[in-house]
Amino acid sequence: MVTMNVLLGRLLVLATLIVLCNSSCYLILKKSNESPNECTDDEGNSHQLNSSWKTKNCMQCDCGKTEISCCSIAAIPMGYNEQKCEAILDDKTCKYKVVERKNPKKTCKFTSSIL
Repeated sequence: MVTMNVLLGRLLVLATLIVLCNSSCYLILKKSNESPNECTDDEGNSHQLNSSWKTKNCMQCDCGKTEISCCSIAAIPMGYNEQKCEAILDDKTCKYKVVERKNPKKTCKFTSSIL
């Protein structure tokens, strides 16, 4: 029993670290009544086992045996004046544009991007 508790504790810590280190990914666990050969996404669409697809909000998702895993494919700009500027995602190209809040036609410089 103690070994099981230790193992569960370590898994919880590992899962927390994974989420903190890579918050641009998430998992959707498959429901017990789902077919073993497909996954159903948040929008109710079915996908074949081991298939991949891109969502409307620029996530790359994969259908696995027990879950759907999704990760952002849009690099998020960092290092810009967040009070003066805002990052806007173009969901067709999956790229962010950083523009001035008061004048969205003017772009703002940023120093880096993260996934």
